[in-house]
Amino acid sequence: QISPTSPIVGDQHPWDVSLGEAGPDFWAYRTYVDRFPNEGGVLGASSPATLRQFLPPEEQYIRSFSWDHHDNEVNFWNSGPGLNYKLTEFWLGKKAEDLGFERYALASGLLQAEGLTEYISNYRRRMFSTSSAVFWMYNDSWPATHGWTIVDYYLRKKLAYHPVRRAYLPVTTIVVLENDTLKFFGVNDSPSDWQGILRYGIFKLAGGFASDQQKDVTISANTSVLLKEVPASQWKERKATGAFGLLLKNGKAIAQYRLFTERFKDLAFPKPEIRITRTRDAVTLQSEVFIWGACLDVNGEKAVADNCFDLIPGIPYTIPWTDKEQPKVVFTGNSLFMNQTP
Repeated sequence: QISPTSPIVGDQHPWDVSLGEAGPDFWAYRTYVDRFPNEGGVLGASSPATLRQFLPPEEQYIRSFSWDHHDNEVNFWNSGPGLNYKLTEFWLGKKAEDLGFERYALASGLLQAEGLTEYISNYRRRMFSTSSAVFWMYNDSWPATHGWTIVDYYLRKKLAYHPVRRAYLPVTTIVVLENDTLKFFGVNDSPSDWQGILRYGIFKLAGGFASDQQKDVTISANTSVLLKEVPASQWKERKATGAFGLLLKNGKAIAQYRLFTERFKDLAFPKPEIRITRTRDAVTLQSEVFIWGACLDVNGEKAVADNCFDLIPGIPYTIPWTDKEQPKVVFTGNSLFMNQTP
């Protein structure tokens, strides 16, 4: 007889991450095999603009009375640091108060983006053994210091909004490390077969590649398929490298994914240096070093086509852009480890 709590029957609320033993470790999602996950999530702070809108000027600091009054109850479940404060310590090795008001809000938002991407990607690559990737939740019912949402009460897009949108792209690639093997998956949730190129390998955070290869691939409609396997022994110096996969169509990247096995606090993040070039209706961002979470808008108020995306060394990242003003990268995850912005 199968237990009613079994992950392989019925629907599941996989809350061991955030609310259970895994706590802040959202990489635990990588091993989850739930049949129909329809509620699980990661808390993230609202944007700095939203925090300033509902917090009185004299209380715009971490753990002020109004900050706590508007916070999620999960952060008060025990006498120790709440979940969100554990997240920044666990992943970044930094306390919220040391980051300060705005940098903490951005760090929290970036970590929420990471956690939700892990959740969605894990389940999508397992289709149809897993048949959903539904997270909690889309929007807030009141102004919240931290929320499970990707759109806040004032309808501002949180930093997780675009990473979640990309994680749900109909055709995408996902990279995992499993059974001492680096695996590159192609996922196609569209009704038509997809043909193109998988570019895959190991990039160096400081620039260049330990390996960089390409393969012609076909991803059949409504499938997840293992496109390539590489022995994990070929992935070395993991504090200075990451695994990556790109899907290319007619020479252009339509999806990208990167994988780390060392926590962000243990990675050797370089100083961010980004070049931006423009055509009439698009901009291309490129960096010779790895950029974690390049943000063009930290408050979720601009109508940008994309936001909070990684730049893999030497690989251009192009997004639609019709504004008269040239875009600026105003925040990166790299900057959390150095005394500068972006």
